[in-house]
Amino acid sequence: MKTDPELSASHFIDGQFIDVSGVSIGKGFEVYEKAQFWWLRASHGVSISHRSHGSTSQCQDPGKVFKGKKMAGHMGAANVTVQNLKVIKTESDEGYIYVKGAVPGPKGSWVLLKDSVKNHYLQIFLFLQL
Repeated sequence: MKTDPELSASHFIDGQFIDVSGVSIGKGFEVYEKAQFWWLRASHGVSISHRSHGSTSQCQDPGKVFKGKKMAGHMGAANVTVQNLKVIKTESDEGYIYVKGAVPGPKGSWVLLKDSVKNHYLQIFLFLQL
């Protein structure tokens, strides 16, 4: 079996577009950020349940919670790919790649850099100018 050649910073050139994959920052158990709810009032009959989500369904009819209902749950810590980020500068001897844009994940996390999937026409034009 053939193995892929080792990829280094010299593979990428200045001005090239790349896709960056990583694990997003974990937010833990969220109610308001995830579902975009608003807190319940501090008065008018609301006691103890200011941070609850409120009603989840209607009455006896339909008698169920519809699929896709916004509810609390785990947020973040998911695989994310950001496409078409531009390589600003590469330092091959030190292995640094400077990218313009939002790179997924917390500081110090591992990311996967790939050649851009959707922007290959711009890459061909860029390589022809070299």
